[in-house]
Amino acid sequence: MKKLILLCVFLAGPGWAACPKVPDISSDMDVLIERARAAENDSAGAAVSNEMWQLWLTAPDQAAQEALEKGMRARESYDFLSAIDAYEKLIAYCPDYAEGYNQRAFIYFLQGLLKQRSLIWTKPLICHHVMLARNRGVL
Repeated sequence: MKKLILLCVFLAGPGWAACPKVPDISSDMDVLIERARAAENDSAGAAVSNEMWQLWLTAPDQAAQEALEKGMRARESYDFLSAIDAYEKLIAYCPDYAEGYNQRAFIYFLQGLLKQRSLIWTKPLICHHVMLARNRGVL
């Protein structure tokens, strides 16, 4: 029943329910950035990057978190239209939560890469490029 109520509140959109204020994670990120800069090797840097992602991927409330996770599940199965739809709903509900925009942009990025006929994209290759980007602090 609780999930049904959350779903109804989420589907009602910003006119019926407002996303709570997005927490300020800047001080936590400052600490993590310094730890990343001081990392002795790639493995240590990747561990710090994972901690950053945990902060970024924590939505302001349960409805926003569910929309974010729905989009990520759709992306993982290459259902980009459903992923974009989930992120559009997330952005409409929580316009101050930057990760909704980031995830939607990443889908657009992947769509552009996958449309290039000169390249054959496989899941391992995409994952490789994502990991390289994450290790450079791009993602």
